[in-house]
Amino acid sequence: MEDSLSLCLNIEMQNDNQNDQFQQSQISPNPNYDFILNPPSGPKKILNLSSLKSKILTICAGLLILIIVFVIFENLISTPIFSSTDFLAVLRDQQEILHVISTDTTTNQEIGLLSSTNKNLVASTNLVISSDQQNTLSYLKNNGVVFPLATISLGINPSLDNQINSSINSNNYNQTLDQVLANLFSTYDRDLKLTYNSEHGSKGKALLKSEYKNIYLLNKGLNA
Repeated sequence: MEDSLSLCLNIEMQNDNQNDQFQQSQISPNPNYDFILNPPSGPKKILNLSSLKSKILTICAGLLILIIVFVIFENLISTPIFSSTDFLAVLRDQQEILHVISTDTTTNQEIGLLSSTNKNLVASTNLVISSDQQNTLSYLKNNGVVFPLATISLGINPSLDNQINSSINSNNYNQTLDQVLANLFSTYDRDLKLTYNSEHGSKGKALLKSEYKNIYLLNKGLNA
């Protein structure tokens, strides 16, 4: 009986030893924790070339639009609203007309020779052209352009004075004066149109339109 019990104990102890050996064999003395510290990376992302190309094109298009807007804006701020050269021609026309009126129609002899029609024409012309010239000078000054009187007076033609003075002795003073004024009005009319076409400002256009209307009325009075 005792032998049987001892045999059973030996068998059980052997089984326990075998189990311990098995468990120890399953536990590594140097466990590998790489799967925790360096987890396996996922699949590498593939570069989307079509998306990149689309973004580049969008950026380029945006830059192109900015350049176009900048060029347009620069042109707007750098382009003058009127031609100072054209306005100088208008001022010289006005000065020439005023010169003829003030120089060739004011002596006692000239006044005595003037017809009633030309007396009214001279008075109206002096009033209208003087006012228009002052308005023109003010408009230019407000836009940073000033012409000295000496520059404006370069348009005066002395030969016209000689022509009118010579007509006094030939008894065709009024006819000569009318012809001179008609030519001056025509030149003034033409320069007003040219200046109006080169003008980009609303105030300038309104001024020139008013002056054109005035010379039209003076022309009617001349031809009456």
